[in-house]
Amino acid sequence: MKLRTCTTFLAVLICFSNVLGAQTDLRWIMGPELSEKRAWPTVVKLNDSTAIVMGGWHNEAFGDPTNTCDFIHASMSGISASPAPRMAKARTEFPAYLMGDSAVVVFGGVGENGEALRDVEVFNIRTNRWTQVGQLRNGRRQHVAYPIGGGKFVVVGGRRSDLSTQSSAEIFDVVNGTSQQMTDYPVAVNGAIGTTTSTGKGVIFGGRDGGANSGRTANISRYDLTSNSWQTFGTLSFGREAPMSFKLRDGRVVIVGGAAQEERLILSTEVVIESDDTFRVVTNNAAGRLYCALGEYQDGEVVIVGGQDVTEGPVSSTQFVSATTGEVKAGPLLNVKRYRTRAVSLRSNATSASNRWTVVVVGGTWKFRRC
Repeated sequence: MKLRTCTTFLAVLICFSNVLGAQTDLRWIMGPELSEKRAWPTVVKLNDSTAIVMGGWHNEAFGDPTNTCDFIHASMSGISASPAPRMAKARTEFPAYLMGDSAVVVFGGVGENGEALRDVEVFNIRTNRWTQVGQLRNGRRQHVAYPIGGGKFVVVGGRRSDLSTQSSAEIFDVVNGTSQQMTDYPVAVNGAIGTTTSTGKGVIFGGRDGGANSGRTANISRYDLTSNSWQTFGTLSFGREAPMSFKLRDGRVVIVGGAAQEERLILSTEVVIESDDTFRVVTNNAAGRLYCALGEYQDGEVVIVGGQDVTEGPVSSTQFVSATTGEVKAGPLLNVKRYRTRAVSLRSNATSASNRWTVVVVGGTWKFRRC
């Protein structure tokens, strides 16, 4: 059995300068603590200086999910964390989206006793309260969602409570709390990514149709509302489960890592950048990663943090990748190894004119041992 120990501490990327202001080096420092240990939380950026951390596995990965939440805030004095209101349901493995500047919506996830949840909750930023607004047609965990406008979201795939994988899809209307069945996704899928491209088009890619070494597709798919059908929008070089994805400030999508297969682990080394709806490989890393975290340090510069490698152990290494040129530079090591972690890029309102962000790494598991 593998036991995984989670961390409460945030890791913060800091640029240390000499008295003349010239950059000397970058270091990760241990930041403030979250309200509790968590692995694989969901993090949504509320504005340039504030993010909310929601749910995750409490204490040990694949143990019990939590309903606790935390705010992370960037100011001139540094990074701080404070407890946020709790969700009604403990959950992890769920997608969440910011709606305008006023609310965060979360869809399903895995709850207590491994239940695939149907519940949809909304956090009102102005009133600082969670409200359950409705239910999905199907319980889902490891599923995806993306917005289609007017408070509506496409919700696709995921695993059921019995861990079987589904292809069912629905359109959930947050405004009136109802869900409409739509055409099934072309394949059953879990561990995929749902996002919007730099031109605002919703797409889904990655994932697999079952457990270890199950089938996976290289297709990037988009739902056409007019014809009520799924269309191939593009392709990756090969299928991969659990790739990590991140939207740059300019709207471009970054894709890193993922598993081509699990038993004799084969990981993607590709860094894929989407621009104007075209996905292209800008570089290949020396080693692949799974369950890493992504952030943006300077505009257009991606930070790849931690994850696990082909030895199936967590790593502390980090990398900087230019989304434009593909140039790769080694970054400073984390203070502790982390995987199943998240990252968010923040800066204080007073430094909003700068192109440099503070990258904050949230939660994760760091220790493996066999017993």
